[in-house]
Amino acid sequence: MKYITFVLLILFSFELSKANDLRTPDVRNLGMGENDLVNSLLFNPALMVLNKDRQIYFEFVNRYQLKELNTFNGAFIYPFELLTTAVEITSFGYKEYRENMFRFSLGKQLDGKWSAGIGIQYKMLQSDLYEFIPAALSIDVGVSYKPVDNLFINLLIVDFPSVKINQNGIDYKMFELKKIQTGFRWYIIQQLLISSGISFENFERFSGSFGLEYLAFENFHLRAGIHLSPFRPSIGVGYSFLSFTVDAAALFDSVLGISSGLAVSYSF
Repeated sequence: MKYITFVLLILFSFELSKANDLRTPDVRNLGMGENDLVNSLLFNPALMVLNKDRQIYFEFVNRYQLKELNTFNGAFIYPFELLTTAVEITSFGYKEYRENMFRFSLGKQLDGKWSAGIGIQYKMLQSDLYEFIPAALSIDVGVSYKPVDNLFINLLIVDFPSVKINQNGIDYKMFELKKIQTGFRWYIIQQLLISSGISFENFERFSGSFGLEYLAFENFHLRAGIHLSPFRPSIGVGYSFLSFTVDAAALFDSVLGISSGLAVSYSF
């Protein structure tokens, strides 16, 4: 039975969602149309310089209400004077099939308008079907440009270059997202953020996203967004108190069902 579950998981994750479950947007951006490029400090290392405080972050994301499609993520961001650094650990799957990623990121403010970042990630698969552990080492490169106050334009290259490790002839493409993204985030007014992005995945497929975040009242945000190809609307909320922030989000797929996420961060 576990082998059937494994095969279904591979088909479900790769053929249907066409996504790498180790590289999901954080929960805040899950509720804004999966706008990871322009809003996520951990997805785009060039944005880490926007974080002036040390931060500990934990999140849980469940895809389509299946316990086999759970993703856990933990990260620590530390803004040094010269470079902002982050370490991150992500785990996806269940006992018989588990993908893990260890990531180290660096971000640098180049001047008043430009920032850049690099992320180095090691990904590996542990499965009862393999006597060995397939793995991959890859690099992300991100750039952010602020032409005017409150407007950021971003570019990100994901998993390129990448090197396969110990795959023994198996073409394990789920570790190879290979994506080029560009987009913007803009605070139209102090209470309203809009963001949008497009991506070219694996040099063969375009997708896009659009999201909104509104400060409904002090420390409480409402969020909504749309992801295209496939079409997935999403909603979310966020609340800050003391030094903590709690985010929750839900994403809707007309065929596959509902995905949900919960995140807690602490800044100090």
